[in-house]
Amino acid sequence: MSYRIQASPSPHHDGSDLYVSNAAPKIGESIVLRVRIPNSYTFAKALVRLYHDGEPRTFELKKKKSNDHESWWEVSVAVLNKSLSYRFAFIDKGKYNWLNAAGLFDYDVHSNNDFQIVAIPAYPAWIKSSVFYQIFPDRFAKSGDKQKFPEWAHPRDWNELPRGRSKFTGTELYGGDLKGVQQHLDYISELGVNGIYFTPFFEARSNHRYDASSFENVDPVLGGNKAMFSLISAAKKRKIRLLGDLTSNHCGAGHPWLAKAIKDINCACIS
Repeated sequence: MSYRIQASPSPHHDGSDLYVSNAAPKIGESIVLRVRIPNSYTFAKALVRLYHDGEPRTFELKKKKSNDHESWWEVSVAVLNKSLSYRFAFIDKGKYNWLNAAGLFDYDVHSNNDFQIVAIPAYPAWIKSSVFYQIFPDRFAKSGDKQKFPEWAHPRDWNELPRGRSKFTGTELYGGDLKGVQQHLDYISELGVNGIYFTPFFEARSNHRYDASSFENVDPVLGGNKAMFSLISAAKKRKIRLLGDLTSNHCGAGHPWLAKAIKDINCACIS
């Protein structure tokens, strides 16, 4: 592996494989962290600081290689917890410079911008051989079934163009549904696709459904839970895997989480 990239005036580290030997390690494994340092940057010692069981620990980096412009320093550390947060310190004449994901600082900064490695199970082996087709359910295909649109919707004819950016952008519904997707599985398979990645499909008050009002039920506009189960069954027969976009880090105005937060100022939902 070559570590040579364009030089910059300060030390650099990120989560790519140039700088982290394994971005998804198992607990107990050791990983190598690397820093690229321009030759114009002076320091006497380089350390990595991390925490284990709440206690800070430091390990010294060693120079691995160098050229006329820069040098590469590295250190091996053990991943002992599910989450490994770390930063680098460059010491010169008793003064510390700290490098974290927000940049280089000449004072001790908050740990919320420290670099982080998460020890998680390796991704499924089938991912490497998968070709995904992303589907925005409202715009892919209509089944032809009779539909009843909700009161917030602005229905559009399937052959009409969207209005463009306007107050209707998020509420125009064309009537694409999950049954329509199921009817086109053979077409999708013929493309060489063996995976479908859906944008959100839970109940919401928009066509994009990033404003979910429930994470328990598929939107009835798309055919509801019954249509999803039918699609899953049909996709399995064709060895097509389905992935969904779960957006539980935010919700819509109609979600019970928000209703609870509005009623209870001490609710954990408040942010």
